[in-house]
Amino acid sequence: MDKTEPGNSVTVARCAGAASPTRLGTPFTHHRWPPDVIVMAVRWYFRYRMSAANVRDLLAERGMDVSRQTVAYWVQKFSVFLAAAGLR
Repeated sequence: MDKTEPGNSVTVARCAGAASPTRLGTPFTHHRWPPDVIVMAVRWYFRYRMSAANVRDLLAERGMDVSRQTVAYWVQKFSVFLAAAGLR
């Protein structure tokens, strides 16, 4: 599923590969996964007090193969940005 219509800030794809021009200059630059996947994982981790392994399992149910260590890294890196933005 690819959302490339005008007005969408992020291309949603299973594997983003190279950084999207819309993500340059953000904390999400050079990450394999789209920002909406990362934000969703970090929000689940805090909102439902889940372990990184449980978040990984939920992502796997949705067809995304992410390691527990990756989820833990996202939580450590992006929780500061999400808290500052009031999204947590």
